[in-house]
Order: sequence, then C-alpha cells, then structure tokens
Amino acid sequence: MIKKVKRPAGVFTWKAHPLGEDEHGHWLFLGQGATWLGPHAAGRVSVDAVVLVSPGQPWVTWWVDDPADPGVELDVCLPPAPSEQGDRWSYVDLELDPVLHVRTGQVEVQDWDEFGESVDTGIMDRATADLALQTAQKLRHLLAGPAPEWLPLGWSRLARAAGRPAPGPDHYAP
Repeated sequence: MIKKVKRPAGVFTWKAHPLGEDEHGHWLFLGQGATWLGPHAAGRVSVDAVVLVSPGQPWVTWWVDDPADPGVELDVCLPPAPSEQGDRWSYVDLELDPVLHVRTGQVEVQDWDEFGESVDTGIMDRATADLALQTAQKLRHLLAGPAPEWLPLGWSRLARAAGRPAPGPDHYAP
C-alpha cells in the first residue's frame, strides 16, 4: 500500500504489490486496474506502474507506462516512512514533480502552482520549501543527464511484473 499525503487536499492511497528490496530501496507494482482512494473519489489505475521508495531520500520514483507518454515521475516529498507492519509506505508530498518524458527526452518540473499555493498559504514552511526546491533541481539535472543505474531497472521491473518482455535499451529512447 502507498499512502501519499497532499496538504491540504488529504490522503491518497494505492493498493500496490511488493516486488522486493535492493540497494536502491523498496519496489512496488501497481497493475492496471489496481485500486486507489482519495479524499473525494476512488477508482482504478488505468496503466501499469512501478514505484521505488528509497528510505531516507526526499523523493519517491514512479515509472508510469502510459502508452501515450511513458514517463518517470519523481514525487518530491518528506522522506517516506514504512508502517510498523512494514506493509505500507507513506510520505508527505511537497508538490514539485520532476518528470522525464522518455519518448521525447523532455525533462520538466510540474506542479509549480500547487507548490506556490502551499508556500503562500503557510502550509509549507520555508525550510521545507527550500528542501523541495533543492531536491527538484537536483532530480531535474539527474533526469536530464546520463541515465542513473536505477532508471532502466524500473522499466525492467515493470515489464516483469506486468508479464511482458523486458524492454531493450532503446525501447524508450527519444
């Protein structure tokens, strides 16, 4: 289970299946049709996704296999924490989301409006806002440069979990 706290919107949860743990963190799978629940709605995930939760890091990485725009999306957040039972992860979203659109190679940071609103209304204090800005900038540069080791691992784990052959190295090349 993944629990994402968006302030002030509320708590969003996704039913995810653990794929294992390695030196990069904890891997989770959300298959197409997996359930999600938000404060005012519920539904099913429309595409396959893999999530990497790296304890101690101020981000959570999502590989989203959207046929129209496959991408790697990083939720900048307070470092994620496991539940006492270890069966769910929760994190507080800091709004900024560096995104790699893999087919075009475009890298952008999304949700500046939500970030600005959180700062302007006092939901996010200055120290937390600085953490979010520094982390988003670092991750944007990371996504724009040579692929870090864990980037192709996410696509391979997603393919395996979805029962598809692993993509080749140029599968998502721009």
